This record gives sequence, C-alpha cells and structure tokens, in this order.
Amino acid sequence: MSSVTMARATWTASIALFLLCPSIFAALAEDVTPAEAERRALADPQAPDAERWLKIAADGGLRDAQALLGERYLHEGAASKNLAAGIDLVRRAATQGSAQAQSMLGWAYGTGTGVEQNASEAVKWLEAAARQENGYALWALSGAYYRGDGVAQDSQLAKRLLLRSAELGDARGLTRAWRTLLFGKPDERDSRLGMYFLYKEASTEEADAAYMMGREYLTGRDVPRDLARATMWLERAVSKQHTLASLWLSELHAKGIGVKKDPVRAEQMLQAALRAATLREKNQFSWTLSVAEDEELRNSALAIRVLEPALAAEKQKPPQYLDTLAASYAENGQFDKAVATQLEAIQTLRRTRPAEPAPDMEQRLELYRAGKAYREDRL
Repeated sequence: MSSVTMARATWTASIALFLLCPSIFAALAEDVTPAEAERRALADPQAPDAERWLKIAADGGLRDAQALLGERYLHEGAASKNLAAGIDLVRRAATQGSAQAQSMLGWAYGTGTGVEQNASEAVKWLEAAARQENGYALWALSGAYYRGDGVAQDSQLAKRLLLRSAELGDARGLTRAWRTLLFGKPDERDSRLGMYFLYKEASTEEADAAYMMGREYLTGRDVPRDLARATMWLERAVSKQHTLASLWLSELHAKGIGVKKDPVRAEQMLQAALRAATLREKNQFSWTLSVAEDEELRNSALAIRVLEPALAAEKQKPPQYLDTLAASYAENGQFDKAVATQLEAIQTLRRTRPAEPAPDMEQRLELYRAGKAYREDRL
C-alpha cells in the first residue's frame, strides 16, 4: 500500500470515528471524564453546551446524565428523531435505580410516548420511583389508584399518596391536594389541611395559588375573613399577570374593600383586565358577583356588563355561561330575562349534552320564576 493510500485510509477512519462517536471524541479532545462532563451539565442544565456534556456523561454510563438527557428527548414529542434514544436512556437509568428515570418511564408507558401504552407497566415504574419518595411518581400513582388504572381502585391509598406528594412539594401534588381538600367531595374535604397546602404552594409565587389565597381571605370561605391579607395575596397574583386577580382587585378599589376607594383606578384596572380575560375568566368573575352570600361582594350590574357582550359575540353559547348570565339578571331584579336565559341554558345543555342532567339549573329556574335570586355559600 502506498503512503498516499495509507494516509487516505487513516483519514477516512478518523472521519468515521468522529461521526460515529462525537461525544467521546469531544471528551478526549478536551480530556473531560464522564464524571466531569456530568458535573458541568448538572451545574447548569439550561446552558447552551449542557446537552453536549450530558451526551458525554451518558455515553460513559452515568445514570443521572442518562435520565436527564432521556427526559429531554422524550419531551421533544412523538415526532422527535430522538424518541427511541430517549426511551433507551431512561430505561438504562431506571434499571440503575434513578427515581427520576423510573418516574419518566412510568409516564412514557402511561401516555404511550415512545412505547406501547401499558397501564400495568406504568404503575410498576411509578411504584419504584414512589418508594424513593419521588413527588411526581407519588402524584401520578395517586391518580392511577383514584381511577383504578392498572391497579385495583383504592381511594384511601390514593389520598395518602397524594398528600405525601404534596408534602414533598411536588407542584402537581400540591395543586391537586388543596383543590381536593377545599373543593372536592364532602367526604374528601379538610379545610385546615387544604389551606396548609394552598399556602405552601402560594408561597412559591405560583399565581393561581396566590389568587386562591386572596379569594379565601376575601370570602371567608375556609378561613376568617381578612381583607388586608386578601389584598396582599391578590396583588401577588396580579404581579404574575393573573387576570382574575386583576378583575377582583379592580372591584375592591371600586368599592373601597380592603383598600382606599379609587373609582378612576378601578376602572382603568377593570378595562385592562377585561382586554386580557378569557370568556371562562369573565364567567367565573361574574358568577361570584351574582351569587355570593356576602352582599358586599355582589355586583350584578358589573356582572351583566362583563358577561352580556362577551356572550353576544359567541356563536355557540356554552350553557354554563348562560346559567351565570341568568343568575346575574335575577340578582339585578330582571326576572323575565333571568327565566328566558335560564331556559336557553337548559335547552342548550339538552341539545349539546343530552346525557347530562341539569337539576341545579332547573332549581334555579324555579327560583327565578318565583322572583328570587340564587345564592351560593361555598364559592
């Protein structure tokens, strides 16, 4: 073989090695061990070169890097060319005992991401992660036991798993815990514990939780009414661009509830919030303004002002929003409109969801026919 031919062969082999093993080549070039590469990647997972370090560490067999890189690949979605590699990485890390990878593999089997959907296999991996106190796995496993998905249904065990997830600070566990304990079925409610978890999440600056803290102190639903605290929590939620909190804060300024009365500022806040609000948010705001037991919180004229034009712009008017508008008319003393709108709500529900009963709507209809407004004490 000539020297030229030998040189070409050597060059070709080098190029092939580079293409086949870029992460190993990079490690050798910079003399970086897999352990050092993992340390660099985990120090700042969002850094531009983090994925490069993860690949080096994962190729070196380090489970935390495999788990994190596999999770990245799986979150790229079903169309990702890295999906199969992601499953392989999380499986390798999971078999090495990584709770993060075990929970991720459970999620993959539960959703059918990169593997055939299999509820029993999902539960197996979630249980492995839950034994290591992985908050996400505890939350997901709780849902499986509530539904009887891949396991025998067990609501008591589901609740214990959920509360443990919340206690560990998992965001999903916290949200589901306080919603269940404050707004769930009567036998699930526990106001003291629900407020504990709601406060825990609100303290992380999560906007929905901060808003709900504000509502709790404003309505006195599960805690003694405290307008100063209500205002503080609503302002925190507003700072996170929470629209419902903005709507309520505008109303507090309009009435001087917990803050100095300022109609000009209130109107400015209201207009800005309405521009950002969805129909669902306008409906939620209007419902409380119409049916709250506390007279100080009711404002049917505003509820009609908010919801009437919003619904007029809708071709398909959702029955639950018509139900709210009817309650607004009734509170405003417009009982003919309340009856007509409530009938429309019931007819729309029967047409669009014929299997769904409407006893609450029908009871409200009879109230309006009798010239009475509807009140609700557990908003």
